[in-house]
Amino acid sequence: HHGVTIDANLGPSPFKAGIADDYFSTRWFITRYQELSGETVQDVKALSILFPTDKRVQALFLEFVKNLTEFLNGFVRRENPAVIVMGGNIAQCADLFLEDLEANLKVAGITTPILQAKLGEDAAILGAASLFNV
Repeated sequence: HHGVTIDANLGPSPFKAGIADDYFSTRWFITRYQELSGETVQDVKALSILFPTDKRVQALFLEFVKNLTEFLNGFVRRENPAVIVMGGNIAQCADLFLEDLEANLKVAGITTPILQAKLGEDAAILGAASLFNV
């Protein structure tokens, strides 16, 4: 906002029957896939490998997009951010959902750009280290 970048820290935000992290974390993907399939996977990367051939994984990502659309719709309308930067493990497989997410948001009248974080899990440690660069 106005030239200042902030971490919105949306994980603990209320959403549906819990908080955002309950619906957008690796834990959600693993738990939800097990509910849909009866099978266990280690992480989202494992799901991304199954994506091209497993209709349950495709349905899982569609559900994720639906939930994230709903969540971001409220956030964007409240905060009016200039851009949204998506990080964390899920950003590594943005190619599986980002296009659908942007299309859903556009239908809702939201055209805020969504960018994928380039530094991934290293961003936090690099940010912390930069505080000591005097």
